[in-house]
Amino acid sequence: MDGTWLYILITLAFLIVFPLFWSAIIFLISAVAGWGTLATAYPFTTVWDEPLGQWKWQTLSMRWANYSAAVEFTAYEEGLLFGVFWMFRAGHRPFLVPWDELSLTSKEMLWQKFVRIRCERAPHIWIDLPERTAAKIAAAVGKRWPTEAKEDTSGY
Repeated sequence: MDGTWLYILITLAFLIVFPLFWSAIIFLISAVAGWGTLATAYPFTTVWDEPLGQWKWQTLSMRWANYSAAVEFTAYEEGLLFGVFWMFRAGHRPFLVPWDELSLTSKEMLWQKFVRIRCERAPHIWIDLPERTAAKIAAAVGKRWPTEAKEDTSGY
């Protein structure tokens, strides 16, 4: 076997193994963060015509995972849709949380302000949004945006 075939086999192995490895890592992040749990609790199946607002390349934290510039939010009359950039889609189905099932608290950590979101059907999972992102969504959806609850003392 000459060197050419070896290079071809290595290239083919990379083209097969890397996407599988990447998908496994992204799926693991989804499981640890709780994204998969929220997607199961809040399945998104309907596309509406006119969103109230859409914000791409946003950042959020869920539990111990940080989604930096990988998230897209779309606000509809029915609720807030969470999605991720296509490269991170493994284990990250979009989910839509109705407005009346969101609860908010303000947080500050290391000189950064953010809004902690909890969803009624999975209260053990929290979503932290930068305060400026939450303000953009709140301005677009008006009274649909939930009022802030008392300080979160759950320790998470």
